[in-house]
Amino acid sequence: MVSCRSYYDLVFDYHTALNAGNYKKAQTELERSKFLKKKRNKILLNLELGKAFHLQQLYDSSNYFFNQADLLMDDRTVVADVSASVLVNEAITRYKGEDVERVLIHYYKALNYLYLNEDDDALVEAKRINLRLAELGDKQLMDGKRYKSDAFAHTLQGFVYERLNDYNNAFIAYRNAYELYEKNTSLQYLGTVLPLQLQKDLINSAHKSGFYTDRDYYCDKFKMPFASVKDTAKNELLFIWENGLSPIKQQQDVFLFLVKGVGGDLMFADKAGTINIPVILPQDKNKKDVSLADFNMVHVAYPTYVDVPLFYTGLNISSNNSTYAPALAENVTFISHENLKERFLKEMTLTVSRLVLKKIAEAELKKENELAGALLGITGALTEKADTRNWQSLPSEISYTRIPVNKGSNTLYLKFNAVNGQSYSDTLVYKAQHRLNIINYISLQHLPPVLLR
Repeated sequence: MVSCRSYYDLVFDYHTALNAGNYKKAQTELERSKFLKKKRNKILLNLELGKAFHLQQLYDSSNYFFNQADLLMDDRTVVADVSASVLVNEAITRYKGEDVERVLIHYYKALNYLYLNEDDDALVEAKRINLRLAELGDKQLMDGKRYKSDAFAHTLQGFVYERLNDYNNAFIAYRNAYELYEKNTSLQYLGTVLPLQLQKDLINSAHKSGFYTDRDYYCDKFKMPFASVKDTAKNELLFIWENGLSPIKQQQDVFLFLVKGVGGDLMFADKAGTINIPVILPQDKNKKDVSLADFNMVHVAYPTYVDVPLFYTGLNISSNNSTYAPALAENVTFISHENLKERFLKEMTLTVSRLVLKKIAEAELKKENELAGALLGITGALTEKADTRNWQSLPSEISYTRIPVNKGSNTLYLKFNAVNGQSYSDTLVYKAQHRLNIINYISLQHLPPVLLR
């Protein structure tokens, strides 16, 4: 039997500690969770612990857990789990991670290495994002799959190349990011608009690489005179802002009704006709073996995302009498919804097929033992549950900007705009040690999610 509570409910104390900024308590709540200690949830536990240690600025420990999750994600021994998902449901199989989670683990590992001044290892992780996306695309073989490349992944590579003073490869990385936006006439990509900072970075990296023809081409394309965007700072801070929390999964319930099938097989649809699921009966079954009355209606539980509303809607950073505003570069909430939407039909078909197999088993057992068949039906209904697990400490949005800084200590004044119309302030003292310094500032504050009940 599986619990009827969602993953969000099971780790609610962890969420409470995160929102309060008590990261040590959040870590403790994770470590004491009986649910997360189950073998099937090891990837999830390592992802959440990796983020908890990152928030505590314990970057070696953070990467220890992220590396554990990374290794488990590459584990190919999932045959038993596939069988279980067909016979019971996804909720009792080993958690494998959503696509965006399998990508952003490398973002955090890269950041950890940058904080540890291990820039070459950071570059390896930034490159692995594209390898992971290519792997996911090949594995799923989904026509029209949108999340098979990531502009922010290329941008992150550009950051690290710059940190290594490799402006040639930085230019290539920024150009790869830009070309993903360029494919769309509105210059939008997976819920983000082409960041102004990316345009400037593309121009400046071309100039620093000696690619003056490319520099002038992009200056003309973006209508930016080079003199107005030329990078003259000796030292810079690349300020990454992670805002809010990514959406959480909740169980959605729907009743599907039997409609006329084709060739003796079954077709199920909801009342509105928006969901249509074909089910092919096993070869050794036909209408003579089972009564179609057994399938008049099936109850399906499937996961859906519920957004966690943002508390902060904008950020302005003041430094040396100038103001900077981070631009959105990765819309994690948008990508999460797209991932789930793309595989909806596939997973719904699997779920309905499983329910049909259960109904067949129940009907055949009733022929031999009415009580045993009824008990099997009750057990089947009780074990039907949507898989509501996901890495819930991911941000909703990732934005960034560049700020000229002085070598040594710098004071940044942060002003946040909130949904309540008020503004909130914070002061960040940062010691610049490199020509390009990179930090991520995390705002976990959010409004309560509107949960499905």
